[in-house]
Amino acid sequence: MSEKPEQPYTPKEAAAKARVNIKTLYEGIHGGTVPAFRVNKTFRIPRPAFDALLRNGEIGDGKAA
Repeated sequence: MSEKPEQPYTPKEAAAKARVNIKTLYEGIHGGTVPAFRVNKTFRIPRPAFDALLRNGEIGDGKAA
């Protein structure tokens, strides 16, 4: 049986996980440092890519976003 793919983060979830303000996260999305895609009018952030940013210290400490 195949596993279900992980659901992407919402911007609110990603901001909380990275401990940054949601406005900061949106700046990263619009600036291209945070990978995201649109679903209708909202953004979604792929979990594997975002988790890699966190592991590498590229977000959450002011470097990105």
